[in-house]
Order: sequence, then C-alpha cells, then structure tokens
Amino acid sequence: MDEIWKFISPVLVPASGQEVGFFYLFWIVLFVLIHVVWDAFSPETEPFHLGRLKGKIEILYAAANFSTSLLLIIAVCKPTMFKTLVDITLPIIFSAITGMLVSLSALSPNTARLNHGNFPKSDELK
Repeated sequence: MDEIWKFISPVLVPASGQEVGFFYLFWIVLFVLIHVVWDAFSPETEPFHLGRLKGKIEILYAAANFSTSLLLIIAVCKPTMFKTLVDITLPIIFSAITGMLVSLSALSPNTARLNHGNFPKSDELK
C-alpha cells in the first residue's frame, strides 16, 4: 500500500518541487492522451492521422491550464501546499507561452471564422 501511495501522492498532493514537476507531467500527458484517443475514435472528427498532432497546441494550452487550476484547487484545500507553489514558475511560463501562441492564432481572420463554425468543412470543399 505504501508503494501505491508513493506513486499516487505526487499526482494528488505534491509536496516538493520535484513532485510538482511530476504532477504537471502526469496531468498534461493524461489530458492530451484522453483528447487524442477521443479524437481518434470520434465519428465527428476527421480520421486520425499523426500529422494532425502538430495542430494540437490548443490542447497543450488547455492541459497546462487544467493542471495549474487543479493544483491551485488542491492548494486551497490543503493550505500547507502554498509553500510548494513557489516551485510552479516553469509550468506557469509554459502556460503563458502556449496561451500567447493560441492568442496569436486568433489574429488570422480565417482561423476566427473556422473557430466560429462559418468556415466550410473539408468534405464540403470537394
């Protein structure tokens, strides 16, 4: 049981800077993995292809924000974690950079139309 808790503890309640890094890695990988599997098996999306993974920057942004939000909720529930939050500089920088990249993509009018559903789907272009 102690071995299981040693693995689960950093994922649920990180207690050091190293555990915060493991926390972020675990939750970001899990988030992206769920998205990719869901996307691959969803009949509502285009057939899965590895080449489309490069367009998943929004998913990395969402995963980083999800992980940061989860960590902050845990910290509010367990106040002793605020000492550990000093060690989240790198994940916040990662979230900020990916957020800026997502925001910059909104400058393109074609991207804005695509995101609002006004752009024709690939099968309509044939």
